[in-house]
Amino acid sequence: MIILEKFDKENIPQLLSWLEKSDAKFLLQFAGPRYKFPLNEEQLMESLKSKDYMLLKAIDTETRRIIGHCQFMRIDTKQSKASIGRILIDPEIRGNGFGLQLINEMKIYAKEELELSKIDLRVFDFNTSAFRCYLKAGFIETSVHENHIPEFNETWKSITMECDL
Repeated sequence: MIILEKFDKENIPQLLSWLEKSDAKFLLQFAGPRYKFPLNEEQLMESLKSKDYMLLKAIDTETRRIIGHCQFMRIDTKQSKASIGRILIDPEIRGNGFGLQLINEMKIYAKEELELSKIDLRVFDFNTSAFRCYLKAGFIETSVHENHIPEFNETWKSITMECDL
């Protein structure tokens, strides 16, 4: 089982270490256009200071080890909704079901702590494992968008998904 706790400055080196072997395309897939490659402490500190983002870490309750990171964005308490994203599982343990556990914990956190009734997310269509994880967690596809990525001269399709809580 995992729990979510606030991400803080002391967690930055670990998150950055998980991205050491990644490239600009992976960062864009993981974080969207907000962060620029290479991701660094300054960019994460800006997110920590921002009222627009809630950064969290996922902790395995058995080992007390941090196994993932995630964010809530565009939290709208009036409309009772938010977006989730920037979900990353420790590369050493990917493929063991922690992604689904993290998403389910985000749903609980959104409902119980943030008192929201709906969350949404965007996932690129080539990220099939994440897409399948979101479906298992109860998300439904609501739209597909083409995104021109000028720095790579490519077009990526993103799928918007949502889930009632």
